[in-house]
Amino acid sequence: DGTENVNMNDRQSITLNAGGNIQSYNQFSAGNDCVLTLGAGEYYFKTFTAGTGLQIVIPQLNAGEYVRICVQGKVEVSNGVNLQNNNGDYTTFMLYSDYQSADDEDYAIKFASYHGNQQNYGVIVAPKGGVRFENGIIWTGAIWSKGLSMANGCSLQSVV
Repeated sequence: DGTENVNMNDRQSITLNAGGNIQSYNQFSAGNDCVLTLGAGEYYFKTFTAGTGLQIVIPQLNAGEYVRICVQGKVEVSNGVNLQNNNGDYTTFMLYSDYQSADDEDYAIKFASYHGNQQNYGVIVAPKGGVRFENGIIWTGAIWSKGLSMANGCSLQSVV
């Protein structure tokens, strides 16, 4: 279990690089308009919260490499998350939450856009919780969750 926290102030950019291995942390917390770049590997957090405008960047990876974010609790992003996956294969990024939703209004993962339509490319897994998309999120890839809710111009796209 990781004990180190990852805290980002408003408009801060950081890069985490697990070197293709597993890296465990306690909490992830980001202010507004932050950029989180993740190198190949798995990143484990107990909690994951962010203010408005979080950008998650997955750089070009080598063949067989991937990025996974695994969260024990909720993934809570206030508004405006943008996943920039620079790889041609949606399976190169996965977001997992182990949070168990109490009811249909309690979400394990919640993404919302404040820039209109935002393309996001990857895999979401929340087997015990719901997933909520709001305000123009376009998700391409796969979703496995207890429930899925979408509002205000969101859509799912398949990969051909």
